[in-house]
Amino acid sequence: MGDRVYRARVPLAGFEGLANRLPRACRGLANRHALVFVVPAGGSANGQTKCLSCFDFLPVDPTSPTTLARMLLNLEVQGETRHREMSLAGGRRRESWVFQGEAPDCVNRAKEYSRGYDVGISLYGNSCETYADALVRHLLG
Repeated sequence: MGDRVYRARVPLAGFEGLANRLPRACRGLANRHALVFVVPAGGSANGQTKCLSCFDFLPVDPTSPTTLARMLLNLEVQGETRHREMSLAGGRRRESWVFQGEAPDCVNRAKEYSRGYDVGISLYGNSCETYADALVRHLLG
């Protein structure tokens, strides 16, 4: 049994509050940021609570008016890949998670892939969508 890989969507950075105020049936429309979750097969944080890793790609300054204007014009801005560890405990919302498959050593392979990823981001070019798709293909391919 390998690590479980999920693709998910969340609100764009800076729009979380707005998304939380939308009726539950409309929240999916606000979830525009794509990311990848990896749940280790037997992993645990401090031997107690199972944890997961989150990988995503976004502009360095996502709420800057300059960044927003350049992104809307499909002009490239400086981006960054992120890796965050999170607990599975505490009712994390999973309605947008889509299981993609299982593979071994996904966290280390995702970290390595992300280190070499092109960090120029644009709305209709190299985006969080293309990063998430490429990362899933890399992990499961």
